[in-house]
Amino acid sequence: MILGLDAKLAETSGFLDGKAQNERHDHGHEHDHGHSSEVEVLSVALTSDKQGARVDLARLENFLFQAPKDEIYRIKAILYASDIPVSSTGDRAMSLEAHEQATTPTRYILNWAFMRWTYTVAPSEGGSNEPVVRMTVMAAPSELTKWRKRIEAGEFVALEGDAAGAELRVEKIS
Repeated sequence: MILGLDAKLAETSGFLDGKAQNERHDHGHEHDHGHSSEVEVLSVALTSDKQGARVDLARLENFLFQAPKDEIYRIKAILYASDIPVSSTGDRAMSLEAHEQATTPTRYILNWAFMRWTYTVAPSEGGSNEPVVRMTVMAAPSELTKWRKRIEAGEFVALEGDAAGAELRVEKIS
């Protein structure tokens, strides 16, 4: 749901504007009030016009190691990589034999929370328009700006090898 969140739908439903009205709480009555956001959310997409482009895992893993758990709460991503990524436990996302048999970059799901992360192999959608990386970053309200600047500078999200033809889009969605 995080990666598939339709921001426009959420805004019209009152989820992103912080002004939920006529909320029904577990304590059984309705009332109007506003909520302040406890998190800010950043959407990151890295695309390439090059066939078979893949993420620079070293840069991405640098982000995973540097993100402090009191500033960054969650990182979710779908990405293409040529190397087998390693989870924080040291486990490989798939067997080496399966990776060697792949003729194109392999698609993975990254799930990061509180300085621990896992990679899971995911079937490729096969679409040529699919981003090399599609990521959601959930952070403490006062911390997102500095991390956004570092991501936009290409410090953590970039293509492996030649970056020609890459487009990095970073936007705050809440």
